[in-house]
Amino acid sequence: MSFLAAPLLSLFSLKFYRSTLAWNVRKGLAYLAYMSLLFALVLSWLVKTVVVPQGDQFVSWLKGNMPVLIWNGELLAMKEGTAKDMIHPKYGPLIKFDMTRTEFTDEALGDFALGVTPGKAFVRQGDQILKEYNWARNPDQKKGTVEITPELLGTVYGLLKTRISRVMIFVLWISVIFWNFVGALFYSWIGLLINWTRRGEKLFYSQLFNIAICAMTPVIVIDSLQLAIPALGRLPFGLVGSLVLTNAYLFFAIRGTDTPPADSAA
Repeated sequence: MSFLAAPLLSLFSLKFYRSTLAWNVRKGLAYLAYMSLLFALVLSWLVKTVVVPQGDQFVSWLKGNMPVLIWNGELLAMKEGTAKDMIHPKYGPLIKFDMTRTEFTDEALGDFALGVTPGKAFVRQGDQILKEYNWARNPDQKKGTVEITPELLGTVYGLLKTRISRVMIFVLWISVIFWNFVGALFYSWIGLLINWTRRGEKLFYSQLFNIAICAMTPVIVIDSLQLAIPALGRLPFGLVGSLVLTNAYLFFAIRGTDTPPADSAA
């Protein structure tokens, strides 16, 4: 039975689940890594086709609207003027520059997410200002004046995008492996309960763990389709749907591979 076809076979084939009983844990983990890689590829494609273009548009808007800033290591100043409000056409009020202030109150910041003064930045979430950031340079850093221009912002964004793209698929893959491994542990514990309902020989925990890994495949397929196809993403599924479907496949696999004792069959 082809290992590469395993994600497809896990959707409907009881024969496939019987074959997993002969797997060792190493093969089960290899399948988990393979399945996670496929999902990470979907996430990577989504980032490149949806997230990155949106990021490009946002940075383009920033470049066209941000003021030129001058930082001397202690204080920040605008090259022209003393105040500017940056309001995004889609996201609303974002950044409020006011070089005549030393502090921002909740009322003064209003609906803006970020308030900038010569000495500090004020970041808000909801109705609360969460944190103040001081512009003062670390004593160990070199002294000098930095001019922060739209062109510099675009250059920094381009460098970050290039570096992130080089490691993105690996980071996504490792993250998905970890998440699926935790999920497999959780469902294998539920499998222990289902295992007690078998009339025949009880399965070892390693077998239940491998079944749990494979039983998670339908949910991963659905999640992938919902991410790739916006129309499917609007359909309700979520955590409850994941729990119900994975447990149904667990029951299907553990009970479906049950072999009643010969005396009970007679």
